[in-house]
Parts: sequence; C-alpha cells; structure tokens
Amino acid sequence: MTDAAVLGSVAGALRATERQPAPPSTALGTAMAVGAQVLEQAPDCWSATLDISGDGKSNTGPRPQDLGNLAALDGITINGLVVMTIDGMGEGPGPEDLVSYYETLVIRGPDAFVETADGFEDYERTMRRKLLREIKALAVGALDTPPSGKPQ
Repeated sequence: MTDAAVLGSVAGALRATERQPAPPSTALGTAMAVGAQVLEQAPDCWSATLDISGDGKSNTGPRPQDLGNLAALDGITINGLVVMTIDGMGEGPGPEDLVSYYETLVIRGPDAFVETADGFEDYERTMRRKLLREIKALAVGALDTPPSGKPQ
C-alpha cells in the first residue's frame, strides 16, 4: 500500500466482495506457492508474511507438506486462520485436528501462529486480531556514528 487512496481502493474492493458458493475445495499448497511468487515480485520489505485461511484441509493441488523445498518460501512467515464450522465444511475428527493440521503443515517461519474463527461470522473479528498480532513487532533502527564518536 503506497498511500491512503490505494488503501481505500483495496478496502472498497474487499468490502464489495461476496463469498460465492462453490464445491468444497481447499487449495492451501497452491495458495502458499502463488503467494510466495507474488512476494518475490514485490519490493523488498523487512518482513514477508502470507496469511493462509481455510475451513478444511488441503484437498486440491499440491499439499502444504509437499512444498518443503520450494525456494520461494524461504524467508517467508506463513500464519494461519482456521475457520471452524459445523455445517459439514471443514469438519474433521474435531476442531483441534484442523488447528493441529495448520500448526504442523501450513504455518512456518519465525513466530508463525494460528488464529481460530468460530465460523464465518467470526472471520472479520479473527482476521483483525491476527493482523494486529502480525504488526505488533519491535522495530529497531541503527544510528550511524561518525569517527568523532558523536551521533550526527
């Protein structure tokens, strides 16, 4: 995001987007690989983070565990947002199972974590919490000291 106008444009596009019914399909590995390619083309940044959200295990495309040697993922932190549902989507042996799946196979990198939404109606609140957690980082700068020993 380069300025308030760009941010407003992206926010408007996201607000206007509605979830479309589709056959159950979760392509977590594809999302990770495509996201890594997009980050490779982006300007340098002190932290590269992908946010992977889903209500089920990967069942389309490459599996997250098959991307272990994908060089594009080096240096990228991947955080997860698990959407727990009871309507048949995303259910497995239990809620802990899907969270464990994300913790074991999806997230990676320094301080990677998983947040859990209690259904799609809780997604916005959980995404806000996750984004705030991601941007709460200590930034330390460097001060050049000239040969005299006094900061300029």
